[in-house]
Amino acid sequence: MRKRRTTVNSSTVKETIQKAAEKGTSDLKEFMNQPVVKEAAEKVTEVVDKAETVVKEVAKTASTRIGAIHLEIFETNVSMDDVKKAVKKDAADKGLTGSIEIYLNAEERAAYYTVDGKGSAEYRIDLKTL
Repeated sequence: MRKRRTTVNSSTVKETIQKAAEKGTSDLKEFMNQPVVKEAAEKVTEVVDKAETVVKEVAKTASTRIGAIHLEIFETNVSMDDVKKAVKKDAADKGLTGSIEIYLNAEERAAYYTVDGKGSAEYRIDLKTL
């Protein structure tokens, strides 16, 4: 079955669009002047003002943060970030996955770790190598 092509006069389309736009504009103006909309706009303004205040306060506290933690033990200087990376790499090399906890032993200059609460003598990182 063949569809028929219909031709539409472009001036008719323009008129229809203009009428719809005019009606939409007047409906929009009426809607925006309703008390409920005005109250909502005021509340939104209040919330935005409060949010700006909170963001400014957070920005002040966020600007004061600790960059890195270094540990100096018996002439050995290590960064806590380096210890974390070494432990993660060692655990991954051994095929271990789970929650890791790290324990530093200053006398042995070593970091021991447990995976899901289970430890072993093999779960050790020599801090002198970092």
